[in-house]
Amino acid sequence: LGEARQVLDNVTASTASVVTAKELTLDLLADGLTLSFNDPANVLAPFELGIRQSIQAAWNLWEAHFTRSAPIEIEVSVMTGSTTLLASAGSRVTQSTGEFDAGIRVFQVGVAYELATGIDPNGAGPDGEISLGSNLSRFAFRASLDDPLPTDKFDAISVFVHEIGHILGFSANNRFLSNSVNTFDRYITGTGNLLFTGPAAIAANGGAAVAMDPASPSHLADSSDLMAANIAVGQIRLIEPVHIAMLQDAGLPVSLLGINELA
Repeated sequence: LGEARQVLDNVTASTASVVTAKELTLDLLADGLTLSFNDPANVLAPFELGIRQSIQAAWNLWEAHFTRSAPIEIEVSVMTGSTTLLASAGSRVTQSTGEFDAGIRVFQVGVAYELATGIDPNGAGPDGEISLGSNLSRFAFRASLDDPLPTDKFDAISVFVHEIGHILGFSANNRFLSNSVNTFDRYITGTGNLLFTGPAAIAANGGAAVAMDPASPSHLADSSDLMAANIAVGQIRLIEPVHIAMLQDAGLPVSLLGINELA
């Protein structure tokens, strides 16, 4: 909102002020999201515009809550060997935070680290990746949440909001099977019944820890949640305060104020 006001404040009836506003807009957008496509078989090509529009709409929903910005690059590709999965995603790299948790080194996903520090841990390469199932006709690629959603299609915006959530930090390792822990799963406790116990998340969840999917602890246990492992056709799932709070616990520079402003 502040950047939007910055663009508009000096716009007058003069052509020069409009040109200046456009240049400022481009400068601000340069700190946002850049998409690239790894599509040697041209599977994505017929859907590229729709994919771009839906990913940008999904990114904007998260970005509304960022308190810092950085130029983030995401590569889109096609899954191989799977016809059932809709999509998968994650940051390309992780970066040590310099902290230790119970004697184990703590890492943060690269996109969150770049947003928090302004340092790009993998240089010129894509910061994150989204892989789509090859059956793209299953998706409704909408440019806006206001566009109609067919009841027999998967909402691409909801899917991309979910996948970008993984890129931003919904990413759990198993500290017992590896020599590291990341800023997200350092707050996951339990063995059978997994709980996320970050302080911001507990506050946003009415004072209770957040139940995680024991089969896939990067996901929430509530099957109707945005960050659940599954979604059905015709469903729209959006960001809630608990998601922002969980990423805040994981070190992403976000604020819950954006939720209140958009409500």
